[in-house]
Amino acid sequence: MHAKTKKAGFQMKEEITQELFETIEKYLFGEMDTVAKADFENQIAADILLAEKVEEFKILFAGAEAAVLKGKMDEFHAEMVPTSSEARIRTMPVLRYMVAASVALLIALGGWWMFSQNDPNEQLFTQFFEPDPGLPTTMGINEAYEFNRGMVDYKSENYEAAILKWTPLQKVHPANDTLGFFMGVSLLATGDVEKAIPFLQTVIDKENSTFRNDALWYQGLSYLRQDNIVEARRLIEASNHREKDALLSNLK
Repeated sequence: MHAKTKKAGFQMKEEITQELFETIEKYLFGEMDTVAKADFENQIAADILLAEKVEEFKILFAGAEAAVLKGKMDEFHAEMVPTSSEARIRTMPVLRYMVAASVALLIALGGWWMFSQNDPNEQLFTQFFEPDPGLPTTMGINEAYEFNRGMVDYKSENYEAAILKWTPLQKVHPANDTLGFFMGVSLLATGDVEKAIPFLQTVIDKENSTFRNDALWYQGLSYLRQDNIVEARRLIEASNHREKDALLSNLK
């Protein structure tokens, strides 16, 4: 039986604290010195809940595609983070959640499965919708810090919590395509298609947005859920998504 510990001020709860999140990040990415690493490993050995949380994060950090996603986050910080000698940003390797296995659970929790049995468009949405993997979480300041906190929730599939954290930022920066894109995808993941569409449209309207192609795909899926096949087909055809041909071949 493992004895519980509260060393370093950690108290294990269902929701991980920012402090513990950063500590686990440093540990898994080899950024701790020898003493700190040994101390943290002693904590892991003494606390079964902490050990389980570290194992969860090993999965969370798997499958990174750092080059592409880091570029997206750099664009966000260029607009959102003030330039200052004190504004020190440590960019961590990208954290890509393995979402494929959890899509079925998301569908079940949203109650979509019950209605999709007799609705071919709903079945197609269920088959092809997979939330964007998200961006790397960097430890910054001010608004960027709040964005990153929301990204942790997003990548943990806690989309409602992410929306709550991002809504105040989006009101201050309504034209920010990073916020618009992830707000839209989060709302679509929760089943709120009506609210998702305007956010995704703001990204589509921004011709030079890094997220525009992905926004076209998700907007097409949004209209598919609304049984608006004409708009769904137009948007999906305009995207370069790897599964667009498979989806278009099934649209009636």
